[in-house]
Amino acid sequence: MQVGLTASTASWGGKHWFIVSYVMWWVGTGVMIVIAMMVFTVIAKTSIVSLDTFPPAPIVPFVG
Repeated sequence: MQVGLTASTASWGGKHWFIVSYVMWWVGTGVMIVIAMMVFTVIAKTSIVSLDTFPPAPIVPFVG
């Protein structure tokens, strides 16, 4: 939301840029939630629950 406020108060921005940034924020949030659910499903349905074989990359969507 900080980006939306910055874009709406800039000399080149306005209300429309705030709406664009707001929609993009929700799209990014939705994508992260979907990816996190997919990663959780893959982890639950496969046998990669061992800490020795579990790569750190699947944790990245949960950070987002």
